[in-house]
Amino acid sequence: NIALTERLYNKGGHFKIWLQSKKTGAENTTIPSVSVSGVSYPLAKVARVGDWALYQVYIKNWSTLTIGQSLNFILNYTLQGDEKLYVDDVCFSLSDSNRFFKDARYPADDASPSL
Repeated sequence: NIALTERLYNKGGHFKIWLQSKKTGAENTTIPSVSVSGVSYPLAKVARVGDWALYQVYIKNWSTLTIGQSLNFILNYTLQGDEKLYVDDVCFSLSDSNRFFKDARYPADDASPSL
């Protein structure tokens, strides 16, 4: 479990995830987001390597979340048609730290895997 500490609340954190979409037809233009304990943050595509895309968000405004609250991360992504979404290298770190929470799961069993 990850809790919202005072340091995380004040400094912010980085959420990063590699996604790969496989489908026939036109590319899915869905903008993925991550919900953190009910608060949604859109992810920005920052890199592409082959069929994989790296998305990230810097979270500084914790909205209604309070210090000490457990953080639950949920990926939000709308699948289209026969699309399959693969997830790799999910990371969350303090903005001023080299330490991070990491979970590498793939393929995703559904469109909203919970970490």
